[in-house]
Amino acid sequence: MFLLFDTSTERGIVAVFKGSEMLFHTQLSMGYQSSQNLLSTVQSVLLQAGATCSQLDFLAVGVGPGSYTGIRIAAAAAKTLSFACSLPVVGFCSLQGFIPSRDASFAAVIDAKIGGMYVQIGNKSGGTVVFSSKPQVVPLARAWDVLKETSVMVTPSAVQLKSKLTAIFPELPIAWEEKWPDPQFLGKLAWKKFQAKEYFADHRFDLLYLRKTQAEIEKEGRNLS
Repeated sequence: MFLLFDTSTERGIVAVFKGSEMLFHTQLSMGYQSSQNLLSTVQSVLLQAGATCSQLDFLAVGVGPGSYTGIRIAAAAAKTLSFACSLPVVGFCSLQGFIPSRDASFAAVIDAKIGGMYVQIGNKSGGTVVFSSKPQVVPLARAWDVLKETSVMVTPSAVQLKSKLTAIFPELPIAWEEKWPDPQFLGKLAWKKFQAKEYFADHRFDLLYLRKTQAEIEKEGRNLS
């Protein structure tokens, strides 16, 4: 049995699994502030699933990319629970939760702000999903170079990103799908990683920021001046 959660975007999720079978899941309140309720939601979800921390084999957490604060809150919660309950942690790329509803070549996309977006290219066919690229941060001006082989973009929030892209590419020939991360797909992914022993057992794990924060950029600028 394991607990899975991700607060890397404005659409946070928490779920409990037994093997690859999802026992219970919930969506956090829409928005980045929802991550503040993460631990209380975890407690509620475990109760709904009839589970306790002592019954868990591991934790699975989204390590980004996405909101800098959201990633760190989920990571802090995972480290706290890992230490308190002596549980290993499986980290997964948050982009891989954004799967299209239909079979298609697709791009999982998260707004990276500051003129860029986080992207991972994949294909869904017959219910099977295969990612053909690594997660990357792409300047909006170069978006078409990455997206031209895809037919749909899947994202947690389309409005702002769509506005930015259509300002550069007015006739972008790609459909948009706005949705929550797919907990069932992420659960199966996490279960496979755990079985392959792809986990962290020392309460430490890497986060997938992909780009420097604005504060880091400004700090570097001050150091060079």
